Amino acid sequence: MAFSMTVTGLKKFERFTQKLPDVARKAAALAINTSARNARAQASRLIRQQVAFTTKYLNEPERLFVGPFATQERLVAVLRARQRPTMLARFGKQATRKGKPAGVRVRVKPGGASKVIRQAFFVRLNSGNLGVAVRADLAGQLGLRRLGLDSSIKPTGSQKKGRYIVLYGPSVDQVFRTVKDDMAPGVSAFTDSEFRRQFARLAKFK
Repeated sequence: MAFSMTVTGLKKFERFTQKLPDVARKAAALAINTSARNARAQASRLIRQQVAFTTKYLNEPERLFVGPFATQERLVAVLRARQRPTMLARFGKQATRKGKPAGVRVRVKPGGASKVIRQAFFVRLNSGNLGVAVRADLAGQLGLRRLGLDSSIKPTGSQKKGRYIVLYGPSVDQVFRTVKDDMAPGVSAFTDSEFRRQFARLAKFK
């Protein structure tokens, strides 16, 4: 999902461009990029209110990022979110019963109740990452979609040891889609205010 900030929403931009075109374009680029950074920080906070992502995770490359930034030749900045589903292991920990492993305890929503998937287990993937999986022949019986989990990935593993499906939670993009519209009015107002501030500052040197 991409959220664009462009010069088209800036009030009085055309009039300022006619008077001091170079100053107006530089002020617009600065305003858009400052607004994009602020929007990224706001999106991170709102996303973390919806899903138990950590700040560190969202700060990792290509999770939630601005790219490209605006330039004076291209007055657009884009806030992007990762579309790939997030491995459920990020939200899970080992569940136990009488001191023995008994499935995986999952909490996707911060502050919400955790759920235990008794038939789930941790598995080390070829990538080296830790995944949460269920046996392929049981996946259809577990109501995983009701839990908001993605089990559409094709089964992996061997016939000898058993086929299994790795489970995924929501992607950053999925959550970003739920908050971006609420952000839009504030982002637009900030960009406009920042443009006028930058224009006034830069025009003093002309």
